[in-house]
Amino acid sequence: DGRFVHTEWTAKWADNSRSIFCVVHDITERKEAERLKQEVIAMVSHDLRAPLTSLGVILDMMLEGVVGDLNDRGNRLVGLAQQSVSSLITMINDLLDVERYESGGLTLNYEETELEDLVNNAVYMVKPEADQHDVSIHTSYENETLKVDSGRLNRVLVNLLSNAVKFSPESTEVLVNCILLDSNDEIPFLEVKIVDRGPGIPGSKIDLVFEKFKQVGRGDAGEKKGSGLGLAICKAIVEA
Repeated sequence: DGRFVHTEWTAKWADNSRSIFCVVHDITERKEAERLKQEVIAMVSHDLRAPLTSLGVILDMMLEGVVGDLNDRGNRLVGLAQQSVSSLITMINDLLDVERYESGGLTLNYEETELEDLVNNAVYMVKPEADQHDVSIHTSYENETLKVDSGRLNRVLVNLLSNAVKFSPESTEVLVNCILLDSNDEIPFLEVKIVDRGPGIPGSKIDLVFEKFKQVGRGDAGEKKGSGLGLAICKAIVEA
């Protein structure tokens, strides 16, 4: 009927018949669904994040006493509201980030940085959460000069450390080990391992762990706190 359609092709060479076997799928509806999803993401970005940010600022001002002194109960309630708003903003930012990364909108900004600074900054950001859970973080590495996107790599380390702390039993430790690996290339490889004493991931769910909105732990409280986007963002950054 003269319409243009989006198609996806799979082709395989067949030696017997000396021909190419093709399967063509009409994916027009899928493309339309993707377009609608992008519109929803844009709406979330503009119509939800902006008012939530404003609400967060107002709650900050209330806690600072700008609108008058609150009693202990008032401070506690405003503090809880502040945490809820902060969680929502983080979830929206994660959703926008993972969509942008998957659509190829991730540009890396390489710069020289010290491994010591990278690790220490990540540990510093996670330490309050670790103290709250009575979990200690220990590091083991020899300092190296790296050429990386330190901001995004820091985000990966913070996310993995935060997960490790969240799922660790009380009074245990999380280890950060950095090992320089031998490489045949001129560029050496540095392996960073974050090891915790948590329950781990069931073997049958390993393949799902980096999918969006998937939480594949064992159903404890730590699992319910997350949005299921953190590891998807880590994967996109590491692959880039």
